[in-house]
Amino acid sequence: MRTGVHVSISGGLAKGIDRAVERACETIQIFARTPRRWKGKEWDPEDVDLFVEKRDEAGIYPVVIHTCYLINLASPKEDLRRKSIACLVDDLRRADMASIEYVVIHPGSSSGKKGGAERVREACLRALDEVEGSAQLLVENVAGGGNKVGADFEELRTIVEGTGMGVLLDTCHMLGAGYPIHEQPAEVMDEFQEAVGIERLKAFHLNDSKGEPGSHVDRHEHIGQGTIGMEGFRRIFSDPRIRSVPGILETPQRATDDPSYDKANLSAIRGILAEYDD
Repeated sequence: MRTGVHVSISGGLAKGIDRAVERACETIQIFARTPRRWKGKEWDPEDVDLFVEKRDEAGIYPVVIHTCYLINLASPKEDLRRKSIACLVDDLRRADMASIEYVVIHPGSSSGKKGGAERVREACLRALDEVEGSAQLLVENVAGGGNKVGADFEELRTIVEGTGMGVLLDTCHMLGAGYPIHEQPAEVMDEFQEAVGIERLKAFHLNDSKGEPGSHVDRHEHIGQGTIGMEGFRRIFSDPRIRSVPGILETPQRATDDPSYDKANLSAIRGILAEYDD
């Protein structure tokens, strides 16, 4: 499993690679813009070229763009869906500019009305039709609760089936949604394989959880310090299907340019992975 963390691109896109190298990342995730704003400033073409050059030198792959938190593709409100699709199109366009492999979305909330997963699917396909790029769109599972879409594998299937989209699974979110990934990973992955197809699994978010199983709580914790715990991750990594895709940490960070928490969490993950000889 190639491992890494979410890094900031504050100060320029290429700065993200500098931070990744400092943390000894093999793969990374970034925001293409401030995650709580609809629009971001355009990337400097020279900075994009430097980013591509630096990541090639560092051997960092894949790279994932996480879309902004405002996007809600499941909403029945057409104005919000229109803005969400435009934002997704922009992230897909940026991914193509910088030869970034994946763009990942949270499906959003359906406001209590049926058809949320179908609206996500339709919105994603509309966005993909507008961008002739090579980046693959990934749908992330969520912890659920309220009217959130994408907590169960059947909803993920509805969104991606018959499309070129893939899936990213988050360990904290699976736990919150009630999947016992920390205790019965093989059974959970069998269920995912049956519902969605293991070939669509392109990456993991490796996060411990402050919440309890089935609580729908989406609060990330340092590796080994939450409900999953070190033994839970040891069980998770016992499944080779999980170890076959990249794992990106979104664990708490001290500050943008303080890598200490990231290094400690990566060390914990890599220590467990070292127990498995692939």
